[in-house]
Amino acid sequence: RGRVGDASFEEDDDLLLYVREGVKFCVDFAASSFSMENATNVNEFPELDILERSLMNVLLSGTFGGRIVTHLRPQNIQVDPSTGLAPNLLNPLEAYEIDFTGSNASLKLKEGSAMLGHRRVICPTETIVEL
Repeated sequence: RGRVGDASFEEDDDLLLYVREGVKFCVDFAASSFSMENATNVNEFPELDILERSLMNVLLSGTFGGRIVTHLRPQNIQVDPSTGLAPNLLNPLEAYEIDFTGSNASLKLKEGSAMLGHRRVICPTETIVEL
């Protein structure tokens, strides 16, 4: 009843139908709980009183989740008259526009801290970071 990419009205019920070309993926993800503890050596930085063999300890725990929406839309393939080839035929990923509209992610910390010697950074409980 409609062409790809055209908006048209159905004859029966005045419903607007819009058909988009391409492939759309939608992935929901979540972790109800995670905990991560890490210790790493830090390079010497005498101006900040960070000496050789200093360790940075990081502790994170909380939850995360979100949705990734990807729409792969084919580009117009234009053939170069001199070569008879289209530039995006050699690499299939170049033949698509990739759209992430509608994607989101969030991280909610129950506990977050980083320590380096006598320095300490603490994230408040229930801190939420959203993209």
